[in-house]
Amino acid sequence: MKVKVKGFVAKIRQGTDGGMSWGPAAMLRWSDTSGLRIGTRSDGNVQGDILGLLGQQRLFPGCDGGRWVWLRARWLDRRGIMERSDDGVNYEHLWTFDHGGAFNGEAAELLVGKVPYNGQPKDHTDAGSTGESDIAFVELYGR
Repeated sequence: MKVKVKGFVAKIRQGTDGGMSWGPAAMLRWSDTSGLRIGTRSDGNVQGDILGLLGQQRLFPGCDGGRWVWLRARWLDRRGIMERSDDGVNYEHLWTFDHGGAFNGEAAELLVGKVPYNGQPKDHTDAGSTGESDIAFVELYGR
């Protein structure tokens, strides 16, 4: 089902998962090449990705893999923000991005879990060691 959204929030705990760009995340994808992903990495960073014509990737320090973190992305007609919180109430600004209107249409899919930075349904060539992560929820914000 396609739906118009203005953002989402995910509650994630990295745990022992060894993923970096392939770490636990939530991602919205649109029917074209547009997408927005936000997740955690085993190096203690939060990663934000904007896919499509304006493709960008940013890393933000300060994510303790043993604790829950709330990651949120919200946007208006052309610009949006990514934020993080340690309690789900008080959010810290991470990034102001320009999506150029790409996120105004109906989102085609929501991906949750071990979502790679590009959203493609492929596994990393090196499986790495076994690890665990937790995703408590993902909540979409409607128009």
